[in-house]
Amino acid sequence: MSNPVIRFDEKEGHPIYISQRELRLRYEMPVGEIYPFFKGLEEGKVLASKCEVCGQLYFPPQGACPKCREQKMGWVDLSGEVELLAFTQIFVRPQSFSAEQPYFVGVAMCKQGVNILARIANVDDPKKIRVGMRLKLRAERTSNGVPIYLLEL
Repeated sequence: MSNPVIRFDEKEGHPIYISQRELRLRYEMPVGEIYPFFKGLEEGKVLASKCEVCGQLYFPPQGACPKCREQKMGWVDLSGEVELLAFTQIFVRPQSFSAEQPYFVGVAMCKQGVNILARIANVDDPKKIRVGMRLKLRAERTSNGVPIYLLEL
């Protein structure tokens, strides 16, 4: 760990405190309006919110419709087959994934028309996946019991 340094902002000359140390964050976010999404994950479903006024579909889910600004939202199950639009392999992993081997993430389009960004499970070789292939979107629990969604071959 290095000692803190004071540098001056180039634009306005303000002093800036710089410290290189581990920073652990705990997030607490109210999710009342999108609680059905988390409940769906616990039940093995991946849900998107759908505005009951204008019909717009959202993933990640929204508590109110950004398009028409109504708060009448319903839920649509997206679980099932999706088409892979893009993917990449993550080599430089965030701290929370540092113990894991490099992994793949992808963007896939659901038959309902929304795109999903998710980890691609059970892939260790980039030659096994390609843009345009069909994958399955599903929910599961991690080894420590946290419900997540992912893509798989």
